[in-house]
Amino acid sequence: MMPSIEFRGAKPKVGAGAYVSPRATLIGRVRVGEGGSIWENAVLRRDMGRIIVGRKSSIQDNCTLHRDARDQCTVGDYVTVGHNAVIHGAKIHDRVIVGMNSRILEGAEVAQDSIVAAGAVILQKERMPSRVLLAGVPAKPIRKLDDTDVVVIKLAAEAYTELVKLYREKS
Repeated sequence: MMPSIEFRGAKPKVGAGAYVSPRATLIGRVRVGEGGSIWENAVLRRDMGRIIVGRKSSIQDNCTLHRDARDQCTVGDYVTVGHNAVIHGAKIHDRVIVGMNSRILEGAEVAQDSIVAAGAVILQKERMPSRVLLAGVPAKPIRKLDDTDVVVIKLAAEAYTELVKLYREKS
C-alpha cells in the first residue's frame, strides 16, 4: 500500500487502472488520472492548492511535484516525467516528455507536444511554445518538433501504460 496521507481533510484520489508504487508518497489533494503511474520514491506533496496528474501520464522514480500558495501543479494527459525531475507549481500540457533531472519552476508552462531535455531548467513564469525541444539552463527552444517526434512522445506514455498493466497484474 502506498503512503497516502490526508492533509487538512483532503485525501489523494487515484483513477481507475492507475498504478502507484507502494514506495511513492501522495499527500493531500492529489489526483492521479486513469491509467497513470507514480513510480518508486516519487513524492507528490500538496499542502497548498492541488496537484493533478492526467490520464496515462507517468511520474517516474524520485520525482517531486509540489506547489506554492499561488500556483497549481498540473501535468496533462500522455505526459512522461523522467527520473529525478522537479515540477513546482507549474503547468505541463498534454503530450510532453519532461527529461530526467529537469526542473520546471513556479508559474512556468510547457505547451503540448513538446520535449524538455534532461537537465533543463525552465524558470519561473516562463511560457514555452508547443512542438519544440527545450534545452539548457535556462531552457530555450532549440528546434521545432516534427510529426515523428510527436508520435514518439505519445508512444512513450503508452509504453508506461502497458507497464502499469504488468505491475497491476503482479499485485
